[in-house]
Amino acid sequence: MAQHPVTDAFQEYLTLYALGVLAPETAATIETYIRARGLSATRELQTIEHVVGALGYGTPAARPRPELRQRLLDRIAPASNASCSSK
Repeated sequence: MAQHPVTDAFQEYLTLYALGVLAPETAATIETYIRARGLSATRELQTIEHVVGALGYGTPAARPRPELRQRLLDRIAPASNASCSSK
């Protein structure tokens, strides 16, 4: 397979592909592009996927206010109790 450098435009599409936000038709086009471009596009996508995977670790975890946390727990408790009683 021929090796071709990844263009800036397709790098942007690769990023959107890695984020999973492309329409199915566009994602299919990008997959075709990756196969056609060979190893350079595959490596570029792997690099982008690595960065995308690390995005969630870039900021500290947010702690909800205690009253908000309690409201959430109160809201989900009935659903949790219902699933436990159905077993």
